[in-house]
Amino acid sequence: MTRNCDPAREFATDLHAVLQALTDPARPVLSPGDVRQMFSPRRPTGLRTRRRLTPRPVTPDPVAMVEENVGVIWVIINRHFAALMRIVGEDEVFQQAYLGALEAAERFDASLGYKFTTFMGSCVWGKLQDLLKSHRRAHGRPACDTAATTTPGVFDPNILRKTLVDPRPPASQGIEDSERAAFVVDRLLALAASDRDRTILAEWCDGDGTPRRFCDVAESLGLPTSTVRKVIGRIRSQILEAGLNGELGPDIAEWCGSNGDSAEEN
Repeated sequence: MTRNCDPAREFATDLHAVLQALTDPARPVLSPGDVRQMFSPRRPTGLRTRRRLTPRPVTPDPVAMVEENVGVIWVIINRHFAALMRIVGEDEVFQQAYLGALEAAERFDASLGYKFTTFMGSCVWGKLQDLLKSHRRAHGRPACDTAATTTPGVFDPNILRKTLVDPRPPASQGIEDSERAAFVVDRLLALAASDRDRTILAEWCDGDGTPRRFCDVAESLGLPTSTVRKVIGRIRSQILEAGLNGELGPDIAEWCGSNGDSAEEN
C-alpha cells in the first residue's frame, strides 16, 4: 500500500516534534527572547570590514622605457651624428646616447603633456652635442653648437622637431660663430694643393666661411669659371670622402652643392 503524502500533515508532525524538543525538561529553559534570537538573522559583530584598497601608482622602469624606444636613439645618431660615430667610434656614441636616454627616463614627467620620445630625443641630442664639443676642444677645434644648447634641467619641446627638420645653426651665435667661420676657412685652405687653389678657395670662402658663386670668383680673379668649378669640386670631393663635412659643420656639403648649382645656372 502506498502512503498518501500530505504536506500539511507532515509539517504539523515536524512542528510537534520540535515543540516537544523545546519543552523537554532536560533542556535549559529558554525565554521568548532567546527563541527570537535563535531564529532571527545573525549580524556579525566584532568583524573587520574589508577596505577597498586604491591601487598604488606603478613607477615605470627607466631601462624598460628606453628599450621600448631605442629606435629614437639610432634615428638621431644616423641622421645627425654619423660623422662623429666614424671619428669617435660607434660604441662611444651609443653609450653616451643611451646614458642620455636613461637620464630622460628618470626625469620624465608625464603631467607636463609631452611625449616621452620627444623628451628622450632632446636629452639624447644634448648628450651627443656635449660629446661633440668635448671632442672638438680636445683637438683644438672650436666648440660650435650646431643646433641646441644643453642647459641642465631646461627642456625645449620644439628642439627635436627643429633639429630633425633644419639642422643648420642659427644666424647669431656670437663668438662661437666667428670661431667656427675662421676654422672652416683654415681647414679648407689646408686642403688646397697649390697656391692657385688656395687663392681660389680664399676668394670663394670670402674670408668668413660664406661661399660665393663660381662666376663671381672667376670674375674677381680673372680665371675661367670652369677652372674655379674644377678646384672647388675637387675640394668638395675631398671633404665628403674624408667625412670632414661633419667636422666642419653639417652645412659645408650644402654650401658646396648649392654653390655649384647656382654656378651651373650662371
